[in-house]
Amino acid sequence: MALTKNWQTSLAGKDVCFDNAYIKVGSIVGSKKQLEAIVHILTKEDGDAIETLSFICSHEMNNKNSISQVYAYIKTLPKFAGAVDC
Repeated sequence: MALTKNWQTSLAGKDVCFDNAYIKVGSIVGSKKQLEAIVHILTKEDGDAIETLSFICSHEMNNKNSISQVYAYIKTLPKFAGAVDC
């Protein structure tokens, strides 16, 4: 599972947009209450890293798939508006 979306960032002081950047969860650690995820933004599926971000979200114990929980959470964030599953 991963997401794609046009990604805007600042590199060397200049705004740059990457069309269809590839967004994937790299790792997750957690407890019964929360998950902390490292998310990588890449130029394409096997491309270079643009950014690496970390997020903390609540852990829904009734859903055993922590990765899908993280993707669902980041899709609710304004920075990821319009991201689509791929």
